[in-house]
Amino acid sequence: MERYDVIVVGLGPAGATAARLLQRGGLRVIAFDRERFPRYKPCGGCLSKKIDALIDFDISGVVEHTISGAVFTSRFERELTILSERPIGYMVQRERFDTLLVEMAKAEGVEVRDGEGVVEVVEGDGHVRAVTEKGTYEGRYLIGADGPFSIVARTFFPDLKGLTGVAMEGEAKVSGEILGKLEGVAWIDFGYVPYGYGWVFPKDGAISVGVAGLKQEVEDIKECFKGFIRGKGLESLTFSKLRGWVIPAFNDTSSRLARGRVALVGDAGNLVDPFLGEGIYYAMKSATIVANEVLHGWDSIDPGRVEGALRSELFSEFEAASKVADLVYNYPDLWYSVLEQNTSLMEDYYRVLRGEKDYHFFLEDIRRRIKGSFILWLKVASSILIKKVKRFLRAGTRGPSRR
Repeated sequence: MERYDVIVVGLGPAGATAARLLQRGGLRVIAFDRERFPRYKPCGGCLSKKIDALIDFDISGVVEHTISGAVFTSRFERELTILSERPIGYMVQRERFDTLLVEMAKAEGVEVRDGEGVVEVVEGDGHVRAVTEKGTYEGRYLIGADGPFSIVARTFFPDLKGLTGVAMEGEAKVSGEILGKLEGVAWIDFGYVPYGYGWVFPKDGAISVGVAGLKQEVEDIKECFKGFIRGKGLESLTFSKLRGWVIPAFNDTSSRLARGRVALVGDAGNLVDPFLGEGIYYAMKSATIVANEVLHGWDSIDPGRVEGALRSELFSEFEAASKVADLVYNYPDLWYSVLEQNTSLMEDYYRVLRGEKDYHFFLEDIRRRIKGSFILWLKVASSILIKKVKRFLRAGTRGPSRR
């Protein structure tokens, strides 16, 4: 039986990052993924600029566009262009970006087993084992980075809870005229997608178009996507790679992410921004946190310390992001009114995307601006009242209960 220091399950941004850092730190690492790289991954492919702080290698070769702002709409109307003087993010194709991360892990000496899926994980006395279609592998530590349907999470963290989002995205080749309108910007629409948003992102010679919303609010994600492209006037385009996926957004501060010789990172641990659904940065951030803690305490790894590090660096930020999401998605008209009257508010969010400020700063900024405007206060009150009335009327249509 092959023996290693660390077994990593999943080779997306979280798994590849954890494996690379642990191997660089002197441990013997093997990493598995059921897909062979390069592989297509449905995703908008937007990296926030704060990812620069997590990487010590050049990603310019896989960056297709650098953006410095966005063109916002509310249900396809009330267009609002808000640009920053400095970049806020990068557009990539996940196929190329993820392959780069895997190649970087290989370069450090990680034993990469792509195309070999893990079908069972077991914790024993002083070891963990991963069983694949091809064999059984033993390690002293196991990291689950295998996405929202993680076998590691199901086995060791069955009580893990998250906020389930659904998304659909497709790509279409477009003319230079359309790409010219998207030069340096993304198109974002609030209000059309229930408890979510729609986007149009520039890529090399193409655009990525998608919608994402809370699963319980979106009746049919395919129909939602069709309606979005009609609303944006893109129905004449031919979309390829049209796929849906699940977004496991953070929603539970009581979640356990480390126990015994096992830890979760990235989507496997629901470590996704609950506001815009950003997952790549937090996948790599959580992987970096766990890798550092494992290396620091390798002789006697304390799962409480590993989880404590994840909590202290991520949970509070996600809580603040959840409160922003509650405002924006529960009251999209109110949010858009706030934005129209305070366009500099978005510049403050751009600072969050660059890693200069956090979600707590942005949340307090929104509260301060609402408190400072009597008109916005009235809109807050009316929005809450309207929402309560709608809930009451919906409840009334269900009819009397039968015993």
